[in-house]
Amino acid sequence: MKALKLFAALAMGFAVLSCAPKAEEPAQEGEQATAQEQTPAQEQTPAQVNVKDVAPTSAEKDTVAYLLGVYFGQVVKFNNFGEDLSFSRIRKGFNDALKAEGNPQDPEYGAQFKVDPAQIDKIFNAYLQKQREVMALENAEAGKKLIEKMEKQGAQKTESGLRYIIEEPGTEVVPTDADTVYVHYKLTDVKGKVIEEIAADAEPAKMVLRYNIAGFREGLKLIGEGGKIKLIIPAELAYGPQGNRGIEPNSTLVFEVGLDKIGKAVAE
Repeated sequence: MKALKLFAALAMGFAVLSCAPKAEEPAQEGEQATAQEQTPAQEQTPAQVNVKDVAPTSAEKDTVAYLLGVYFGQVVKFNNFGEDLSFSRIRKGFNDALKAEGNPQDPEYGAQFKVDPAQIDKIFNAYLQKQREVMALENAEAGKKLIEKMEKQGAQKTESGLRYIIEEPGTEVVPTDADTVYVHYKLTDVKGKVIEEIAADAEPAKMVLRYNIAGFREGLKLIGEGGKIKLIIPAELAYGPQGNRGIEPNSTLVFEVGLDKIGKAVAE
């Protein structure tokens, strides 16, 4: 699983950084190193090094502990492990890992745990697949309810299943797939959460229409330059069961779009 591999890679990176010696700056030309600089740190006597001076402070420990919690929370959140995990079981696994002895590569190592950590990829992947299936079913049902609601509010339907409400029809200049469109828009999910937005007072987004999802392409052809439209795009006309970055699987999307300008493609 990519997320777990990334987590392991980052952990490895932290370990490498913490163990890497810092490069010494060369002495300037004409300067001689002092006797203290010539003495390796390992040759200093214990009396010369005060543990309190080099040990992390309580504040530093608290900061690191907090950031470990943040890091773990991000792994849980962005990989969809769910918010209902048992913190007592997380604490139990954490403590067992701290108390475990031996090399994690040895077969005997896993016997110290309730569940062998060597099974982590298999178990996590199976769990996350179930989480994804649940999410897809819930999103499909939520999308169906939203579409029914919008139809009651006057949304029209195309043959493909796109629902739309034209707020301003615009001019007779209508875009084609080859054209460049300049748009302001707000993209929300079925709960009204804003996923992405180009505000009305910001520079419009510039894009070639053919490179957008099917529902967006079809919807913009229903209005002309200067027009405004609300699109309710079912998952099959958006990102489908796979989803996309920031878009959950089987998500119905709602676009409020203002078509500011059309850059007509030059005929070949």
